[in-house]
Amino acid sequence: MDTLTIKAFKTHCQLGVYEWETKIKQPILIDVCLYFDKKPSSDQLDHVHNYAEITLFLDQYCRETPCKLLETLTHLIADQLFSRFPCNQLEVCISKPYAILNSQAISFSTSRPHPN
Repeated sequence: MDTLTIKAFKTHCQLGVYEWETKIKQPILIDVCLYFDKKPSSDQLDHVHNYAEITLFLDQYCRETPCKLLETLTHLIADQLFSRFPCNQLEVCISKPYAILNSQAISFSTSRPHPN
């Protein structure tokens, strides 16, 4: 199985349950792994998943989709990735840097097969 991995893609979103968090966009880091059985039929960009398109989608979606919970945003992104970028399985992990005092980041991840 082939894997496309994007690590620590940085974007900003409105994320949190506290009132002050609902008024600002905070940095988040996104890791994505897309798994597929189909290997590229040529050395052409239109025969593979274009990671520039994936990161453009991630950036736009996060900036336009306010969420209270990290868990909600992670599952929404997974659902959207399945619908936009065909794959057999995926993993999504979102980290919210410095969300808690004395921690580097808080993260939530999901891993699931395509919901056929």
